[in-house]
Amino acid sequence: MKYILGNWKLNKTVAQTKEYLAKFKQIYQKNKDAKVGIAVPYTDLSVTRINGGLTLAQDVSAFDHGAYTSQISVELIKQFKNVKGSLVGHSEVRTLLHDTNQNINQKVLQLLNNDLYCVFCIGETKSEYENNQTTQVIDTQIREGLANVPSEKLKKLIVAYEPVWAIGTGLTATNEIVSQVCQKVHEILADLFGKVASKKIAVLYGGSVKSSNANAICNLPGVDGVLVGGASLDPEEFNRIAQAAN
Repeated sequence: MKYILGNWKLNKTVAQTKEYLAKFKQIYQKNKDAKVGIAVPYTDLSVTRINGGLTLAQDVSAFDHGAYTSQISVELIKQFKNVKGSLVGHSEVRTLLHDTNQNINQKVLQLLNNDLYCVFCIGETKSEYENNQTTQVIDTQIREGLANVPSEKLKKLIVAYEPVWAIGTGLTATNEIVSQVCQKVHEILADLFGKVASKKIAVLYGGSVKSSNANAICNLPGVDGVLVGGASLDPEEFNRIAQAAN
């Protein structure tokens, strides 16, 4: 199974979302070997439905209730029966909102303990990459971000490797880098959860993914799909990516 997930970030009103989904429904040919999903702003959650796919939030609170103004808990997104989970740990949240590995870990546990999909994002900055710190950075992010996750909850855990220097920059890691890092992620997960249990976890690549490179990326060793940013905002391009992932 390949996962083709889009992340709309801070884009699209409810009206624009309905227009997008109507267009996507017309052109999308469901692929039995791929699961498509979109992470949308909170305001679009109630109207986002993809036949056989995943509607995802873009983040959740580490807390279930209380005096946490502006935050949205897992309990609140579960009100929408079509919502199947959320992203956590995206580099923009880590950077702009100063999210820590420890805080992200609480979000991971909130999602998985509520039987929701958790798309756990990891990745190194340009300076960390240039200083050959990629393995060290992702190892720390994984071990601290996935601490205390029960092995029986791994089926709905998805890890998305997104090198920060390749997000929205037009730069894409070479296929060799993508495959090497994603295979390293699998190795770290196997060490953390055991080889058998860790096979339940999908590892995706994100970073300037488009229809012209999606097929090559999805067929790299260690890669179980893609997390798509800007290209997912166009229903025709997102459909081409979904079909290219066959």
